[in-house]
Amino acid sequence: MAAEVLAVAAAVVFAAGGVYLLGAPDLVMLRLAVLAWPAWPVYVLGAVQLAGALALLRTGTRSFALLLLAVISAGELAASIVYREMQPAVQAMIQLLLLTGILLFGGRRAS
Repeated sequence: MAAEVLAVAAAVVFAAGGVYLLGAPDLVMLRLAVLAWPAWPVYVLGAVQLAGALALLRTGTRSFALLLLAVISAGELAASIVYREMQPAVQAMIQLLLLTGILLFGGRRAS
């Protein structure tokens, strides 16, 4: 039960992030331009986050989604630390905590 609740919460968080990235707000594009990064990864990451959020809701695809979204969140955390951006780092840590909770509670079986 707890894993299901966490999965829905994480799906909402990642879906919101995916939709935000797919909308490609000017602030995100400006930050990428300052870092000399291309804009296309924003759209790819937005689509992958949205797909991962949907995959979290199905128990058959949840393991794959956990791995995929954990890699994305770890990359976001690493980039945020390297570029000394606190807010994205905190968001990535919260995402990783949600995914860890799903992993921990999802392994428990009712006896």
